[in-house]
Amino acid sequence: MAYVLGLIYTDGNLHLRKTRSGYEMGVLSFAQKDKELVEKMLKLMKCDAKIRFRKRRVLENITAGELYYFSIGNNDLANDLRRLGVTPKKSLSMKFPEIPTDYLSHFVHGFFDGDGSVYLANKKFIRITLLSGSYDFIEALNYKLRDAGFPLRRIYGGYKSQKNAHFIRYTSHKQALEFFNFLYRGVSSEMYYERKHQIFLGYFEKKVDQVK
Repeated sequence: MAYVLGLIYTDGNLHLRKTRSGYEMGVLSFAQKDKELVEKMLKLMKCDAKIRFRKRRVLENITAGELYYFSIGNNDLANDLRRLGVTPKKSLSMKFPEIPTDYLSHFVHGFFDGDGSVYLANKKFIRITLLSGSYDFIEALNYKLRDAGFPLRRIYGGYKSQKNAHFIRYTSHKQALEFFNFLYRGVSSEMYYERKHQIFLGYFEKKVDQVK
């Protein structure tokens, strides 16, 4: 569930919805362009909510891409999430939640699968990025990862086109290997995004071939 909470902190949305009788209900919605993460999240939650699909559309010159999403109306769930720090319209103001040390890697993993990225620059240099609209969240994450053994990183973003985007980045082979082990050690395929996992594996395979 720490992994699920990490996903919710990225692409989850908590809001109130009024029923026809006027009763207010807390609703969790989660949306992703890749169906895989939506399916895995529901499976981990042991939830049978229906996955819906929204086609690409243009509204007032703003393009919204294709999305897979689900919604769960449940006040107990909504109240639990509020206690864990999930609030409506959280993207620019969210704080880092209190996560027990034993579960930190799983929470970071969920956050990485939702709002992180890994890619190869010039087909050989790895770039790992963790991004949030909230500076406070990224700053706290930076220190949490330092306490877990990673070097403290410069926080980028917060200007011009990236005004509401703050991120830290790992770029060395050593950091990539340590971050990979931090996320994936002892974790089954039910709890990670396959595409990002494969990018790591492809990078490490190339490194081995270069040594040969």
